[in-house]
Amino acid sequence: METTEERGFEFFDHTADVGIRAYGRDLKELFRNASKGLLEIFADTSAIPREAEVEIEVEAPGLEELLVAWLEELIYQGETRGILFGGVEVWDVGENRVKGRAWGAPLEKSRELVRGEAKAVTYHMLQVRKEGEFWSSQVVVDV
Repeated sequence: METTEERGFEFFDHTADVGIRAYGRDLKELFRNASKGLLEIFADTSAIPREAEVEIEVEAPGLEELLVAWLEELIYQGETRGILFGGVEVWDVGENRVKGRAWGAPLEKSRELVRGEAKAVTYHMLQVRKEGEFWSSQVVVDV
């Protein structure tokens, strides 16, 4: 089983919701690891084949809002396109913009892999901060 350090994220208990703490050496890795945590709510991402891809770009006024906007866009794109995402690539993260790609498989072909649902990413307990040479984040997801 992977350690938190290897996965880059961990879950924490929150009443009726799921909390995700993510870590990274830079903002791209932080956003990728937070995304991995979110996608693991939906399914075991290691079992999802790479059959469909969606490029994603979002903007927001600050890093915390940017993380929420990015994760919300992953939920939205998966739902509207009918894709069960198995992973993401993050190409560029700045103070106000993130660009990347999510990939996965059509939901109708992967329905047996679904284990949960995420409705929204909340601002409750939201944090994005640099700690020494590393970045960390915390979000709460309404499930």
